[in-house]
Amino acid sequence: MRFAVLGYPIGHSLSPPMHAAAFAGAGLAASYEALSVLPQELESRLDELRSGRWNGFNVTIPHKVAALELADDPDPLAVRIGAANTLWCREGRIRAGNTDITAMREIIDSARVGSDAPAVLIGAGGAARAALLALSEFDRLTILNRTPANARALAAELSPGARVLSLDDPAGAEAARAATLIVNASSMGMTGGPAAGRSPLPEGCLGRHHVVFDMVYRPVVTPLLADARKSGARTIDGLTMLVLQGAASFSIWTGRDPDRAAMRRACERAL
Repeated sequence: MRFAVLGYPIGHSLSPPMHAAAFAGAGLAASYEALSVLPQELESRLDELRSGRWNGFNVTIPHKVAALELADDPDPLAVRIGAANTLWCREGRIRAGNTDITAMREIIDSARVGSDAPAVLIGAGGAARAALLALSEFDRLTILNRTPANARALAAELSPGARVLSLDDPAGAEAARAATLIVNASSMGMTGGPAAGRSPLPEGCLGRHHVVFDMVYRPVVTPLLADARKSGARTIDGLTMLVLQGAASFSIWTGRDPDRAAMRRACERAL
């Protein structure tokens, strides 16, 4: 069996070692590659999946939207999110799913935070779409973003009841202080990013009552998570979501549950 992740650029991907560990743990003879694919090359790669040359693909930036549009049978949740990250073929037809939402829902369930608790989502880009859909069940949800217009457009589409504030608005910091669950879906704090070494929240926002999840996994302990740990908050790192969405893709392709602990160890070694 042959699998791959498609993206551009793709050299940073942890998916090959993560899935290699999953296949080895399941005793399956399979390969998993990282393929650098330009946007104009994506359709031909999907034709290779349809022809049986490949058994499945993961899809990352910048192809998630295009992959959904090119699929023959997209999953309704992927359609609602507007992006696909997992592709497979059945009876000559390409199917598309989004396991980011699967991972987000599992993380929220594990946080044991009720939907009546106040929650804050930071960011309104592509990574925020699955997070917002998973958080849309929360009665008191606030989205913080540097460009509130983008966040309002996203909220109107996926969670009309959400309140939107600028990340720089003092009311945003107050919303974070009052929240029980905080999810960072922005790139702030990411190694090599424009806001590396910075937390999206000002000092003093976090306390023991918080559950803080940061999607960023380079570094594993981001500035936001470091501040959260100092405050006594419960934290969930970005590797958790990476492994959960990868495990969900693995299950779609193989019908088996992988060894998630082995997948995480492989990611940690590769970082």
